Amino acid sequence: MTVDSLPTVTVTNPVNDARFAAGTNITLAASATASDGTIAQVQFFQGTNSLGVVTSSPYSLVWTNVPFGAYALTACAADNNGLIATSAVVNITVVGIAITSPTNNVVLSAGVNLPIAAAVTDNVGISQVQFFQGATSLGIVSTSPYSLVWTSIPSGIYALTASATDTAGLSVTSSVVNVIVDTNPNSTDTDGDGVSDYIEYLEGRNPLVNGAVPDTNGIINLQIYTPLH
Repeated sequence: MTVDSLPTVTVTNPVNDARFAAGTNITLAASATASDGTIAQVQFFQGTNSLGVVTSSPYSLVWTNVPFGAYALTACAADNNGLIATSAVVNITVVGIAITSPTNNVVLSAGVNLPIAAAVTDNVGISQVQFFQGATSLGIVSTSPYSLVWTSIPSGIYALTASATDTAGLSVTSSVVNVIVDTNPNSTDTDGDGVSDYIEYLEGRNPLVNGAVPDTNGIINLQIYTPLH
């Protein structure tokens, strides 16, 4: 009786413990053989999520615009006999940073003190995290947790970012988080659509973009809200 042999498969790219900057396109590649048949397909996975199937050699594909995080990659090969084998795990890190507080488009009262915090993913040490309002530095934090307090903020619309530099010299910058600081958030209407900045923020709307539905029946305006501090 002939016993079919399992195919063999190995992830050849990227290498284990590789690191990339967030937003990178990563080429995935694998080698696969079947000693007593042919390879029907190779499927690439990130954890349990399929990244794609390749049915002919060379077995490779491009994983595009990868967000920051830690990932476990495998390749799964199936031969013409229906036998399936899975490669060893290749762990990679996509280095990145995100502002975790405040939330985007938060509306605050003038003079407020605002805690700002960021989360960083990297597989080497972090030298520093620097927080910015536009091009103006708000401060540098060199140890986790990466947070600081921006004090006595005057009225205005601000664009916050955070930039992390690791011990290998790689620098990454977060997406922008907008902060809207009003003298009176309950009455200020930055986008001129008839709904106050704070009401729009509470309803999950962008106070900077005209298009919110005006409060024609007065229900919203009858409610009393306390501005965030």
